[in-house]
Amino acid sequence: MTKHDDKLDAPIAICGVRFDHATYYEDGELLYLTKGVPLGAADGDTAEGHTVFAGDDGRVVGLLIQCPWRDLDFGGTLNVTLRSGGPTTRLSREVLEPVLVAHAVRD
Repeated sequence: MTKHDDKLDAPIAICGVRFDHATYYEDGELLYLTKGVPLGAADGDTAEGHTVFAGDDGRVVGLLIQCPWRDLDFGGTLNVTLRSGGPTTRLSREVLEPVLVAHAVRD
């Protein structure tokens, strides 16, 4: 696996949560965003089918996005709704593509 620094140059805000670390697993097409070092457990899925991780206090600490390129290529944005009935954040290609390229790891 290729080693890299997973700290983002600038945090990505999704539904009010500021993620500051990213790892994109190219082979599995999975983008893992976290707040610091993740210590949470899977808490549920978003409306879009991504997995949310929460800490012991219930706050979101991580997000696993499946097939981010598919959404970017299809609609030009990737949408994330962390909680049912909550707001949706639309991440543009300009925001997400540099993260996917800079934080990619290969097995």
